[in-house]
Amino acid sequence: MQAGTSGSHGPTVETAVIAGFVGTPRAASRRHVPGGRRTAATARSTAVENAVVFNSAACEALSHVARARDALASNLPGKAGYELDRALVLFHIVEASQPSSPARARIRALRTRLRNGESLGVTHDLAALFRALQRLTGDAPTEEAIEHVDNAKALLRANERDKADFELQAADATLVYEEIALPLDAARHLVRRARAALNTGKLATARELLKAAEDHAVLLTIALHEPLAEAHQSLWRALRSYNARDYMEARDEIHRAIGYLDYASDGADGATRDIADALSRDARSIENELGSQRGDIALQLAALWRRVKALSEREVECFAIGWQTPGMDTDFRSNLIEAKLRLACAQVDRFVMQDLAQATREVGQAKLYLDRSLIWARSEDTISVSTLRNEAERLTVETNETDQRLRFSVVVSQLNRMIQRVS
Repeated sequence: MQAGTSGSHGPTVETAVIAGFVGTPRAASRRHVPGGRRTAATARSTAVENAVVFNSAACEALSHVARARDALASNLPGKAGYELDRALVLFHIVEASQPSSPARARIRALRTRLRNGESLGVTHDLAALFRALQRLTGDAPTEEAIEHVDNAKALLRANERDKADFELQAADATLVYEEIALPLDAARHLVRRARAALNTGKLATARELLKAAEDHAVLLTIALHEPLAEAHQSLWRALRSYNARDYMEARDEIHRAIGYLDYASDGADGATRDIADALSRDARSIENELGSQRGDIALQLAALWRRVKALSEREVECFAIGWQTPGMDTDFRSNLIEAKLRLACAQVDRFVMQDLAQATREVGQAKLYLDRSLIWARSEDTISVSTLRNEAERLTVETNETDQRLRFSVVVSQLNRMIQRVS
Protein backbone atom coordinates (compact mmCIF):
# COMPACT_ATOMS: atom_id res chain seq x y z
CA MET A 1 0.00 0.00 0.00
CA GLN A 2 1.39 3.45 -0.92
CA ALA A 3 2.24 5.98 1.73
CA GLY A 4 -0.57 8.43 2.21
CA THR A 5 -3.42 5.98 1.56
CA SER A 6 -5.48 4.39 4.24
CA GLY A 7 -6.58 1.02 2.92
CA SER A 8 -9.11 -0.59 5.26
CA HIS A 9 -7.32 0.21 8.51
CA GLY A 10 -6.23 3.40 10.20
CA PRO A 11 -6.76 7.05 9.36
CA THR A 12 -5.72 8.67 6.09
CA VAL A 13 -2.86 11.14 6.07
CA GLU A 14 -5.41 13.94 5.68
CA THR A 15 -7.49 12.74 8.64
CA ALA A 16 -4.47 12.30 10.88
CA VAL A 17 -3.00 15.71 10.11
CA ILE A 18 -6.28 17.63 10.31
CA ALA A 19 -7.14 15.92 13.60
CA GLY A 20 -4.13 17.62 15.15
CA PHE A 21 -5.68 21.00 14.44
CA VAL A 22 -9.28 20.41 15.55
CA GLY A 23 -10.32 22.71 18.36
CA THR A 24 -7.57 25.25 17.75
CA PRO A 25 -7.97 28.81 19.05
CA ARG A 26 -9.35 30.11 15.75
CA ALA A 27 -12.82 29.08 16.88
CA ALA A 28 -12.65 31.90 19.41
CA SER A 29 -12.08 34.53 16.74
CA ARG A 30 -15.82 35.17 16.32
CA ARG A 31 -16.46 35.87 19.96
CA HIS A 32 -19.13 38.39 20.85
CA VAL A 33 -18.08 42.00 21.19
CA PRO A 34 -20.23 44.07 23.55
CA GLY A 35 -22.33 46.51 21.58
CA GLY A 36 -21.45 44.77 18.33
CA ARG A 37 -18.34 46.92 17.76
CA ARG A 38 -15.03 45.28 16.97
CA THR A 39 -12.21 47.47 18.25
CA ALA A 40 -8.60 47.51 17.06
CA ALA A 41 -7.65 45.61 20.20
CA THR A 42 -10.23 42.93 19.34
CA ALA A 43 -8.96 42.74 15.77
CA ARG A 44 -5.39 42.45 17.06
CA SER A 45 -6.43 39.65 19.42
CA THR A 46 -8.19 37.81 16.60
CA ALA A 47 -5.09 38.17 14.42
CA VAL A 48 -3.02 36.59 17.17
CA GLU A 49 -5.46 33.68 17.46
CA ASN A 50 -5.42 33.06 13.70
CA ALA A 51 -1.63 33.30 13.74
CA VAL A 52 -1.45 30.44 16.26
CA VAL A 53 -3.08 28.08 13.76
CA PHE A 54 -1.16 29.54 10.84
CA ASN A 55 2.25 29.31 12.51
CA SER A 56 1.64 25.81 13.83
CA ALA A 57 0.64 24.50 10.41
CA ALA A 58 3.40 26.38 8.57
CA CYS A 59 6.12 25.14 10.92
CA GLU A 60 4.79 21.57 10.76
CA ALA A 61 4.76 21.74 6.95
CA LEU A 62 8.36 22.96 6.97
CA SER A 63 9.28 20.09 9.28
CA HIS A 64 7.76 17.51 6.92
CA VAL A 65 9.54 19.00 3.89
CA ALA A 66 12.83 18.80 5.81
CA ARG A 67 12.10 15.17 6.76
CA ALA A 68 11.37 14.38 3.12
CA ARG A 69 14.78 15.77 2.16
CA ASP A 70 16.42 13.65 4.87
CA ALA A 71 14.55 10.58 3.63
CA LEU A 72 15.78 11.15 0.09
CA ALA A 73 19.33 11.58 1.36
CA SER A 74 18.93 8.15 2.97
CA ASN A 75 17.49 6.77 -0.29
CA LEU A 76 14.02 6.23 1.20
CA PRO A 77 11.66 7.57 -1.49
CA GLY A 78 8.59 5.94 0.08
CA LYS A 79 9.21 7.73 3.37
CA ALA A 80 9.85 10.98 1.48
CA GLY A 81 6.54 10.67 -0.36
CA TYR A 82 4.67 10.09 2.89
CA GLU A 83 6.22 13.24 4.41
CA LEU A 84 5.33 15.30 1.33
CA ASP A 85 1.70 14.15 1.48
CA ARG A 86 1.53 15.41 5.06
CA ALA A 87 3.15 18.71 4.07
CA LEU A 88 0.54 19.26 1.35
CA VAL A 89 -2.31 18.77 3.83
CA LEU A 90 -0.68 21.27 6.18
CA PHE A 91 -0.31 23.80 3.38
CA HIS A 92 -4.08 23.47 2.89
CA ILE A 93 -4.58 24.21 6.60
CA VAL A 94 -2.33 27.28 6.30
CA GLU A 95 -4.51 28.56 3.47
CA ALA A 96 -7.74 27.80 5.32
CA SER A 97 -6.52 29.54 8.49
CA GLN A 98 -6.65 32.94 6.78
CA PRO A 99 -9.81 34.90 7.70
CA SER A 100 -10.55 35.74 4.06
CA SER A 101 -10.67 32.08 2.94
CA PRO A 102 -14.51 31.66 3.16
CA ALA A 103 -15.14 34.83 1.15
CA ARG A 104 -12.55 33.88 -1.46
CA ALA A 105 -14.11 30.43 -1.79
CA ARG A 106 -17.48 32.07 -2.45
CA ILE A 107 -15.91 34.27 -5.14
CA ARG A 108 -14.34 31.27 -6.85
CA ALA A 109 -17.66 29.42 -6.86
CA LEU A 110 -19.48 32.42 -8.31
CA ARG A 111 -16.86 32.95 -11.03
CA THR A 112 -17.13 29.28 -11.99
CA ARG A 113 -20.90 29.67 -12.45
CA LEU A 114 -20.38 32.72 -14.65
CA ARG A 115 -17.74 31.05 -16.81
CA ASN A 116 -20.01 28.04 -17.29
CA GLY A 117 -22.90 30.27 -18.35
CA GLU A 118 -25.07 29.31 -15.37
CA SER A 119 -27.79 31.65 -14.11
CA LEU A 120 -29.43 29.46 -11.49
CA GLY A 121 -27.82 30.00 -8.10
CA VAL A 122 -25.99 33.24 -8.95
CA THR A 123 -28.30 35.37 -6.80
CA HIS A 124 -27.90 32.97 -3.88
CA ASP A 125 -24.11 32.95 -4.32
CA LEU A 126 -23.99 36.75 -4.31
CA ALA A 127 -25.99 36.90 -1.09
CA ALA A 128 -23.73 34.30 0.53
CA LEU A 129 -20.66 36.26 -0.61
CA PHE A 130 -21.97 39.47 0.94
CA ARG A 131 -22.57 37.65 4.23
CA ALA A 132 -19.04 36.24 4.16
CA LEU A 133 -17.60 39.72 3.58
CA GLN A 134 -19.71 41.18 6.39
CA ARG A 135 -18.40 38.51 8.78
CA LEU A 136 -14.87 39.35 7.68
CA THR A 137 -15.30 43.08 8.29
CA GLY A 138 -13.44 43.92 11.47
CA ASP A 139 -10.82 41.22 10.97
CA ALA A 140 -9.51 42.38 7.58
CA PRO A 141 -10.02 45.19 5.04
CA THR A 142 -13.13 44.49 2.97
CA GLU A 143 -14.25 47.88 1.62
CA GLU A 144 -12.69 47.45 -1.82
CA ALA A 145 -13.93 43.88 -2.15
CA ILE A 146 -17.49 44.95 -1.31
CA GLU A 147 -17.27 47.76 -3.87
CA HIS A 148 -16.13 45.34 -6.60
CA VAL A 149 -18.88 42.86 -5.70
CA ASP A 150 -21.46 45.66 -5.83
CA ASN A 151 -20.19 46.55 -9.31
CA ALA A 152 -20.38 42.89 -10.35
CA LYS A 153 -23.98 42.69 -9.12
CA ALA A 154 -24.95 45.73 -11.22
CA LEU A 155 -23.17 44.31 -14.28
CA LEU A 156 -24.94 40.98 -13.90
CA ARG A 157 -28.28 42.78 -13.88
CA ALA A 158 -27.22 44.32 -17.22
CA ASN A 159 -26.14 40.84 -18.45
CA GLU A 160 -22.50 41.98 -18.69
CA ARG A 161 -21.13 38.66 -17.45
CA ASP A 162 -17.52 39.10 -18.66
CA LYS A 163 -17.19 42.50 -17.00
CA ALA A 164 -18.78 41.11 -13.84
CA ASP A 165 -16.17 38.34 -13.82
CA PHE A 166 -13.40 40.97 -13.98
CA GLU A 167 -14.95 42.75 -10.99
CA LEU A 168 -15.07 39.49 -9.02
CA GLN A 169 -11.45 38.79 -9.94
CA ALA A 170 -10.55 42.25 -8.63
CA ALA A 171 -12.54 41.60 -5.44
CA ASP A 172 -10.63 38.38 -4.88
CA ALA A 173 -7.30 40.16 -5.40
CA THR A 174 -8.09 42.65 -2.61
CA LEU A 175 -8.56 39.76 -0.17
CA VAL A 176 -5.22 38.11 -0.90
CA TYR A 177 -2.56 38.47 1.79
CA GLU A 178 0.45 38.50 -0.53
CA GLU A 179 3.01 37.94 2.23
CA ILE A 180 1.40 34.53 2.76
CA ALA A 181 0.17 33.75 -0.74
CA LEU A 182 3.53 34.01 -2.49
CA PRO A 183 5.61 31.62 -0.35
CA LEU A 184 2.60 29.31 0.20
CA ASP A 185 1.79 28.91 -3.49
CA ALA A 186 5.47 28.51 -4.40
CA ALA A 187 6.18 25.93 -1.68
CA ARG A 188 3.04 23.95 -2.48
CA HIS A 189 3.76 23.98 -6.22
CA LEU A 190 7.33 22.80 -5.70
CA VAL A 191 6.28 20.04 -3.29
CA ARG A 192 3.71 18.78 -5.81
CA ARG A 193 6.36 18.73 -8.51
CA ALA A 194 8.73 16.88 -6.19
CA ARG A 195 5.99 14.35 -5.41
CA ALA A 196 5.43 13.80 -9.13
CA ALA A 197 9.19 13.35 -9.64
CA LEU A 198 9.22 10.73 -6.87
CA ASN A 199 6.37 8.86 -8.52
CA THR A 200 8.42 8.55 -11.72
CA GLY A 201 11.67 7.65 -9.95
CA LYS A 202 13.42 10.97 -10.68
CA LEU A 203 15.07 11.27 -7.27
CA ALA A 204 17.69 13.87 -8.29
CA THR A 205 14.97 16.16 -9.62
CA ALA A 206 12.95 15.68 -6.43
CA ARG A 207 15.97 16.65 -4.29
CA GLU A 208 16.50 19.85 -6.27
CA LEU A 209 12.82 20.80 -6.08
CA LEU A 210 12.64 20.14 -2.33
CA LYS A 211 15.60 22.43 -1.63
CA ALA A 212 13.66 25.28 -3.28
CA ALA A 213 10.44 24.21 -1.54
CA GLU A 214 12.16 24.32 1.84
CA ASP A 215 13.39 27.86 1.19
CA HIS A 216 9.85 29.05 0.45
CA ALA A 217 8.48 27.12 3.44
CA VAL A 218 10.98 28.94 5.67
CA LEU A 219 9.76 32.27 4.27
CA LEU A 220 6.17 31.20 4.94
CA THR A 221 6.94 30.71 8.65
CA ILE A 222 8.40 34.21 9.07
CA ALA A 223 6.61 36.40 6.50
CA LEU A 224 3.59 37.15 8.68
CA HIS A 225 5.82 38.58 11.39
CA GLU A 226 8.18 40.60 9.25
CA PRO A 227 8.23 44.22 10.56
CA LEU A 228 6.69 45.71 7.41
CA ALA A 229 3.84 43.19 7.54
CA GLU A 230 3.27 44.04 11.21
CA ALA A 231 3.41 47.75 10.35
CA HIS A 232 0.70 47.70 7.71
CA GLN A 233 -1.56 45.60 9.95
CA SER A 234 -1.14 48.15 12.75
CA LEU A 235 -1.89 51.01 10.36
CA TRP A 236 -5.07 49.33 9.13
CA ARG A 237 -6.24 48.95 12.75
CA ALA A 238 -5.28 52.60 13.36
CA LEU A 239 -7.44 53.68 10.43
CA ARG A 240 -10.40 51.69 11.74
CA SER A 241 -10.00 53.20 15.20
CA TYR A 242 -9.66 56.73 13.82
CA ASN A 243 -12.81 56.37 11.72
CA ALA A 244 -14.58 55.10 14.86
CA ARG A 245 -13.29 58.23 16.70
CA ASP A 246 -11.26 56.10 19.07
CA TYR A 247 -8.25 58.40 18.82
CA MET A 248 -6.32 56.93 21.74
CA GLU A 249 -6.37 53.46 20.22
CA ALA A 250 -5.49 54.91 16.81
CA ARG A 251 -2.47 56.67 18.35
CA ASP A 252 -1.33 53.43 20.00
CA GLU A 253 -1.51 51.54 16.70
CA ILE A 254 0.32 54.28 14.80
CA HIS A 255 3.01 54.25 17.47
CA ARG A 256 3.40 50.48 17.01
CA ALA A 257 3.64 50.94 13.25
CA ILE A 258 6.40 53.54 13.66
CA GLY A 259 8.38 51.06 15.74
CA TYR A 260 7.99 48.37 13.10
CA LEU A 261 8.95 50.77 10.28
CA ASP A 262 12.07 51.88 12.15
CA TYR A 263 12.99 48.25 12.80
CA ALA A 264 12.47 47.40 9.12
CA SER A 265 14.69 50.32 8.12
CA ASP A 266 17.56 49.20 10.35
CA GLY A 267 18.07 45.90 8.53
CA ALA A 268 17.04 46.88 5.00
CA ASP A 269 18.89 47.53 1.77
CA GLY A 270 19.38 51.13 0.67
CA ALA A 271 16.23 51.48 -1.45
CA THR A 272 13.94 49.87 1.14
CA ARG A 273 15.56 51.84 3.97
CA ASP A 274 14.92 55.17 2.23
CA ILE A 275 11.25 54.32 1.60
CA ALA A 276 10.73 52.95 5.12
CA ASP A 277 12.30 56.08 6.63
CA ALA A 278 10.01 58.33 4.58
CA LEU A 279 6.96 56.29 5.60
CA SER A 280 8.03 56.45 9.25
CA ARG A 281 8.25 60.24 9.01
CA ASP A 282 4.76 60.33 7.49
CA ALA A 283 3.47 58.17 10.35
CA ARG A 284 5.03 60.50 12.95
CA SER A 285 3.45 63.50 11.24
CA ILE A 286 0.01 61.85 11.36
CA GLU A 287 0.56 60.85 15.01
CA ASN A 288 1.35 64.46 15.91
CA GLU A 289 -1.75 65.73 14.09
CA LEU A 290 -4.27 63.30 15.61
CA GLY A 291 -5.56 65.83 18.09
CA SER A 292 -5.91 68.61 15.52
CA GLN A 293 -8.90 69.62 13.45
CA ARG A 294 -7.31 68.64 10.13
CA GLY A 295 -9.92 67.07 7.89
CA ASP A 296 -7.59 64.93 5.78
CA ILE A 297 -6.06 62.75 8.48
CA ALA A 298 -8.17 59.72 7.53
CA LEU A 299 -7.06 60.07 3.91
CA GLN A 300 -3.40 60.43 4.93
CA LEU A 301 -3.67 57.38 7.17
CA ALA A 302 -5.38 55.32 4.46
CA ALA A 303 -2.67 56.28 1.97
CA LEU A 304 0.10 55.45 4.44
CA TRP A 305 -1.41 52.03 5.21
CA ARG A 306 -1.58 51.14 1.50
CA ARG A 307 1.97 52.34 0.79
CA VAL A 308 3.39 50.29 3.67
CA LYS A 309 1.39 47.27 2.52
CA ALA A 310 2.84 47.63 -1.01
CA LEU A 311 6.37 47.89 0.38
CA SER A 312 5.79 44.82 2.57
CA GLU A 313 4.70 42.79 -0.46
CA ARG A 314 7.77 43.97 -2.38
CA GLU A 315 10.02 42.86 0.48
CA VAL A 316 8.60 39.32 0.51
CA GLU A 317 8.77 39.09 -3.28
CA CYS A 318 12.43 40.16 -3.20
CA PHE A 319 13.15 37.56 -0.49
CA ALA A 320 11.54 34.88 -2.66
CA ILE A 321 13.63 35.57 -5.76
CA GLY A 322 16.74 36.19 -3.65
CA TRP A 323 16.98 32.46 -2.95
CA GLN A 324 17.14 31.61 -6.64
CA THR A 325 20.35 31.31 -8.63
CA PRO A 326 21.02 34.73 -10.18
CA GLY A 327 20.15 34.81 -13.85
CA MET A 328 17.71 36.02 -16.46
CA ASP A 329 14.62 34.98 -14.52
CA THR A 330 15.64 36.80 -11.32
CA ASP A 331 16.44 40.00 -13.26
CA PHE A 332 13.15 39.65 -15.11
CA ARG A 333 11.10 39.22 -11.96
CA SER A 334 12.94 41.92 -9.98
CA ASN A 335 11.89 44.51 -12.58
CA LEU A 336 8.31 43.24 -12.45
CA ILE A 337 8.38 43.63 -8.64
CA GLU A 338 9.47 47.25 -8.92
CA ALA A 339 6.82 47.91 -11.57
CA LYS A 340 4.16 46.49 -9.28
CA LEU A 341 5.32 48.71 -6.39
CA ARG A 342 5.09 51.80 -8.57
CA LEU A 343 1.59 50.84 -9.76
CA ALA A 344 0.49 50.26 -6.16
CA CYS A 345 1.70 53.76 -5.29
CA ALA A 346 -0.09 55.12 -8.35
CA GLN A 347 -3.33 53.54 -7.13
CA VAL A 348 -2.93 55.34 -3.81
CA ASP A 349 -2.22 58.66 -5.50
CA ARG A 350 -5.09 58.34 -7.95
CA PHE A 351 -7.88 56.88 -5.84
CA VAL A 352 -7.06 57.85 -2.25
CA MET A 353 -5.28 61.20 -2.58
CA GLN A 354 -6.90 62.14 -5.91
CA ASP A 355 -3.49 63.33 -7.17
CA LEU A 356 -3.64 62.50 -10.88
CA ALA A 357 -0.32 64.17 -11.69
CA GLN A 358 1.62 62.08 -9.15
CA ALA A 359 -0.24 58.94 -10.21
CA THR A 360 0.81 59.61 -13.81
CA ARG A 361 4.45 59.94 -12.73
CA GLU A 362 4.28 56.65 -10.84
CA VAL A 363 2.73 54.88 -13.84
CA GLY A 364 5.57 56.30 -15.95
CA GLN A 365 8.10 54.72 -13.58
CA ALA A 366 6.22 51.42 -13.74
CA LYS A 367 6.39 51.47 -17.55
CA LEU A 368 10.17 51.99 -17.39
CA TYR A 369 10.54 48.89 -15.20
CA LEU A 370 8.32 46.90 -17.57
CA ASP A 371 10.53 48.02 -20.46
CA ARG A 372 13.61 46.84 -18.55
CA SER A 373 11.97 43.50 -17.78
CA LEU A 374 11.62 42.88 -21.53
CA ILE A 375 15.41 42.79 -21.78
CA TRP A 376 15.44 39.70 -19.55
CA ALA A 377 12.12 38.16 -20.60
CA ARG A 378 12.03 34.68 -22.05
CA SER A 379 10.42 34.37 -25.46
CA GLU A 380 7.19 32.97 -23.98
CA ASP A 381 6.91 35.99 -21.63
CA THR A 382 7.58 38.76 -24.16
CA ILE A 383 4.01 39.00 -25.44
CA SER A 384 2.55 38.98 -21.91
CA VAL A 385 4.86 41.76 -20.72
CA SER A 386 4.28 43.82 -23.85
CA THR A 387 0.52 43.49 -23.32
CA LEU A 388 0.93 44.57 -19.68
CA ARG A 389 3.01 47.52 -20.81
CA ASN A 390 0.26 48.61 -23.21
CA GLU A 391 -2.36 48.18 -20.47
CA ALA A 392 -0.23 50.34 -18.14
CA GLU A 393 -0.18 53.02 -20.85
CA ARG A 394 -3.98 53.10 -20.74
CA LEU A 395 -4.02 53.65 -16.97
CA THR A 396 -3.33 57.37 -17.43
CA VAL A 397 -6.05 57.87 -20.06
CA GLU A 398 -8.97 59.85 -18.68
CA THR A 399 -11.98 57.62 -18.06
CA ASN A 400 -14.56 57.16 -15.34
CA GLU A 401 -13.10 56.19 -11.98
CA THR A 402 -14.86 52.81 -11.75
CA ASP A 403 -13.35 51.62 -15.05
CA GLN A 404 -9.94 52.96 -14.11
CA ARG A 405 -9.98 51.20 -10.74
CA LEU A 406 -10.78 47.95 -12.51
CA ARG A 407 -7.98 48.47 -15.03
CA PHE A 408 -5.46 49.01 -12.24
CA SER A 409 -6.68 45.90 -10.42
CA VAL A 410 -6.42 43.73 -13.52
CA VAL A 411 -2.91 44.93 -14.42
CA VAL A 412 -1.61 44.48 -10.84
CA SER A 413 -3.24 41.04 -10.65
CA GLN A 414 -1.54 39.98 -13.90
CA LEU A 415 1.78 41.28 -12.60
CA ASN A 416 1.28 39.26 -9.43
CA ARG A 417 0.80 36.08 -11.40
CA MET A 418 3.99 36.64 -13.37
CA ILE A 419 6.00 37.47 -10.23
CA GLN A 420 4.73 34.41 -8.39
CA ARG A 421 5.36 32.04 -11.25
CA VAL A 422 7.71 29.27 -10.18
CA SER A 423 10.19 28.39 -12.90
